[in-house]
Amino acid sequence: MPLAAQSKVLKAIEDNEIMRLGGTKPFAIVVRVIAATNQNLDRLMSEGRFREDLYHRINVLTIRVPPLRERGSDIEYLADFFSEPGLPGTQFAAQENIPGGNEHAHGSAMAGQCPAVEKPHGKDRDHGRSELDRSRAVNPGV
Repeated sequence: MPLAAQSKVLKAIEDNEIMRLGGTKPFAIVVRVIAATNQNLDRLMSEGRFREDLYHRINVLTIRVPPLRERGSDIEYLADFFSEPGLPGTQFAAQENIPGGNEHAHGSAMAGQCPAVEKPHGKDRDHGRSELDRSRAVNPGV
């Protein structure tokens, strides 16, 4: 996040008010901030690329979620969840004419052959679902 945006976020958090774009007067807000990053904020602060005062304002509670490549036992659960028929974006899961597609996707993911395990993309929240769909499309009937 650019330093200019960081200062605006900090000001909004501290003052509990923001100004609308093009507005003439601020209005009160009540917010709770949930922030996530895959960046090393200690390093960014030492480089002057992240504001230390903002860091201390938002770092109230830290929850570390290990990457999926470190949580191999979660892959089968996630594969089952994203394979559930009727979920938005699960077009292949809803089609019954792909025999064995689910089993192959599970087997590939558990064997570490799923690109979602090898190269997770933090910014794509639907990446796990799209990798399962891709596996079913590429390997129908396996």
